Amino acid sequence: MSQYQRVVQYPPFISGTDPRWKRGLAKPVSAYADLRSIPTKANNNPIGGIDRSVPIFFALDPSWDGWAQVKLGSVQAWVDTNTIDLTPDG
Repeated sequence: MSQYQRVVQYPPFISGTDPRWKRGLAKPVSAYADLRSIPTKANNNPIGGIDRSVPIFFALDPSWDGWAQVKLGSVQAWVDTNTIDLTPDG
């Protein structure tokens, strides 16, 4: 019987100069939106969170399957788009 380990590949963080970044406002849908280091909730404790409307930079891509990348201060993280409203400026 052979043993194997299933390896999951997550998309990398995009660079700070990527054109997908937009400036806007983030507001949690409920009381809190978790920020995570990889785009999954399984075995991935939050590295931060958003509990009120805040100015933010965010990037969306259809290949990220319901996740967005955000920059809040010096933190770059993933956020589940079902837990947050992201509204671009303008």
